[in-house]
Amino acid sequence: MLISIDQWKRALPSFFFLAGAFLASHCAWSAGHYTTKTTYQPQQQQATYEPVPNGFVPIHTQLVARHGSRGLSGMKADVALLNLWKLAQQQNALTPLGEKLGPQLEKLIEVNALLGYGVLSSPPGYGNLSLRGVQEHEALAQRMVQRLPSLFTQIEDAAMTSSVPPIRVQHSGVNRAKDSAQSFVNSLVNQKPKLKPLIDSPTVDRFLLYFHRLNERTDAANKESDTNAKTFKNSQAYQAYSKSVRVSSKVDSIQNSNDMRSTANSVLLRLFKPAFLESLQNGKFSVSNTGKFSFKTKDGLYQAQLEGDGRTQIRTPIDALLALSSVYEIAPSLQHELGFDFDAYFTTSEAKVLAEANDAEDFYVKGPGIAEDEPVNHAMAEGLLKDFFEQIQKTNQSTLRAGASLRFTHAEIIVPFANVLKIPALTQPLPLSQNYSYTSSAWRGELIAPFSANVQWDTFRNSQGSMIVRMLYNEKETNFKPQCNSAKLHPQSYFYSFNALITCYSAQ
Repeated sequence: MLISIDQWKRALPSFFFLAGAFLASHCAWSAGHYTTKTTYQPQQQQATYEPVPNGFVPIHTQLVARHGSRGLSGMKADVALLNLWKLAQQQNALTPLGEKLGPQLEKLIEVNALLGYGVLSSPPGYGNLSLRGVQEHEALAQRMVQRLPSLFTQIEDAAMTSSVPPIRVQHSGVNRAKDSAQSFVNSLVNQKPKLKPLIDSPTVDRFLLYFHRLNERTDAANKESDTNAKTFKNSQAYQAYSKSVRVSSKVDSIQNSNDMRSTANSVLLRLFKPAFLESLQNGKFSVSNTGKFSFKTKDGLYQAQLEGDGRTQIRTPIDALLALSSVYEIAPSLQHELGFDFDAYFTTSEAKVLAEANDAEDFYVKGPGIAEDEPVNHAMAEGLLKDFFEQIQKTNQSTLRAGASLRFTHAEIIVPFANVLKIPALTQPLPLSQNYSYTSSAWRGELIAPFSANVQWDTFRNSQGSMIVRMLYNEKETNFKPQCNSAKLHPQSYFYSFNALITCYSAQ
């Protein structure tokens, strides 16, 4: 069980919490270039939403949300970069700025090794939610209730007439998604205590919420239904495609561009002396994420013993640059626990070059990708879209008068789901002849899949039984694909006829 924010406050130095709380409420952090590691901010104030048409009342809300802000997913680039730093230290090859990097990396590794201790239901360690991640999902639930107060009153009343829990909760099975679900649910109950017995026990559904990594060993036995079988097949095709030469050559050409080489040179020369950097460039040495680490909590009750696996290597200046980029991007998510960032190691223009290269990888591996190719990147998300429509139909047809469906997942699910929805202007592929760049594409990781990124559908019904749907993307009113414009109540509206909308997407 997650403990309360008040308990977490007492577990942290007070000045860290107060500084972090101010930043969480007043800063978006996206002033930097953190791509899909951008911490969450709602993109529209609820007071500016289009009013619900007269005669319609809410009957259902649902969302699929990425897990909240987290630590590093594994002990990889951080340890490899620390080993590079130690090698430079041994050779007296650090600059004054470079001297500062090692202790910061050691602190980052310790924070990640102990992340979540005494706070989350998951075991402490890498990949867990940070305090900010918990707060993101708590606030997301708060705004949902504020947006639809009458719906949750109806849900409380509806439960009196049915034995079926009106609120469904699902997650991917990964700890950070599970803890995000728990954070969201705790917040719902804190606001509306009567909801507690009305929330179904959370269930794991990998076919809906982890479809990018389905495999024979784990998932083959669960693909009985036609929809799951199709999703499984699409997942296998995607995994093969994402590792293909066609994709990797695109990513490599961008990450090994002249801009990246010059950026690596300028960034690393501020940390390491020229001779050391030249040796790295000439292949005279390499480092990896090897080493053993032991960390103990302040109360002495928990000790983490970790060992690097050696699979993450730094062989070139660009490898070192990308490693530094990974710790730079994650620091804002750990601001409460870490207390510092890595912004001093990059100029704004250098951070932008790195963000563009990192976005390029996600664009081709997870995102819209190459226009001439089959929709391999997002075909596996069709089952999730089908589930969105089915949850509305089930609520409309059941004895329940209102309900909610809550799903918690990962960026690898949110990005292809946006592609299946064909969110205007943000999901356009590029021709093979054109490389991704910030000038050639509007696709941005921080817009499509920041931490806690979410898609929400609110459904309303009138006394004649007509239903309308509104979509929020990161809490901003968002149009469905342009081919569905005829389903709008009027040309400028964000409300769509449900029947016309489902027909439109069925025809794709």
